[in-house]
Amino acid sequence: MSAKNYDLFSFGHISLDVINTPDDRKEALGGAILHAAWVAYQLGFNAGILTKSTLADKAKLDEFPPISPEDLYWVKSKATTSIVNDYKDRSLETRVNYSQGQADPYKKKDFPKFSAKIIQYAALMQGEVDLELLKWLASQAPLVTDAAGFIRTVMPDKSMESQPWPDLMEAFPFFSFFKADAAEANYLTSIDTENHEGRVQAAQQFIEWGAKEIILTHNQEVLVATSEGTWDAPFKNRNLSGRTGRGDNATTSYILARLSMPPEEAVRFSAGLTSLKMETPGPFKGTREDVEAYIAEYY
Repeated sequence: MSAKNYDLFSFGHISLDVINTPDDRKEALGGAILHAAWVAYQLGFNAGILTKSTLADKAKLDEFPPISPEDLYWVKSKATTSIVNDYKDRSLETRVNYSQGQADPYKKKDFPKFSAKIIQYAALMQGEVDLELLKWLASQAPLVTDAAGFIRTVMPDKSMESQPWPDLMEAFPFFSFFKADAAEANYLTSIDTENHEGRVQAAQQFIEWGAKEIILTHNQEVLVATSEGTWDAPFKNRNLSGRTGRGDNATTSYILARLSMPPEEAVRFSAGLTSLKMETPGPFKGTREDVEAYIAEYY
């Protein structure tokens, strides 16, 4: 089979999510990979998607966008990842996570023949990839990674806590894009990221460690940084009914925007799309025109 060519090749585990808030409880298919697939599809990009689950849960792939079956790659796993998200207050900023299962890690043999402008590891937790796989992926195309895949760890009681990944410092130079939220950035750098200046410092630390471009999210903003400077754009969402998936939407919309925009324009596009998405539960189902209209009104 000849190699398929994509704008974006994104891989990661789907998750059978349980979302508890002070007001309700619901179950939904989630995972960074689901959000990434919908953002790429709605914006009109050609994307290849790779995920894993049990055979019994393969039917869940019906919730992915209606891309060609040839571009949605599925690998059988002994388990399907499942995460409980316990939000502690109505700000939906503080949560405790619990694991109810984890799919098998990715291996080089799981990947089809492909080429891509960008490769995205849509991470959920430690144990999904190893250093050698990351190095190989980075040799194929610019690699996007998420801090969750390197520090979010399942503990013996099934709670999920931040723990160091031994190979992270060696891996940083292979990351063309590295995304973290403010809490993850604080954990990794020990810098206070509750203020804007601290987030800038944390992003610069990641660059010093070897990552090329940083995406850092906080409830107030998306901040991006390269060795050339930092740029940011505020979130303008009018409610938080679609808060779950904030970082995943910010990351995917930013990296796709970067295919044609400089960082200062891409970060505003990312903030606008993510703000719009946070007003509606589930994956992003808007259009590029919706995002542009939202930006024109609120930015």
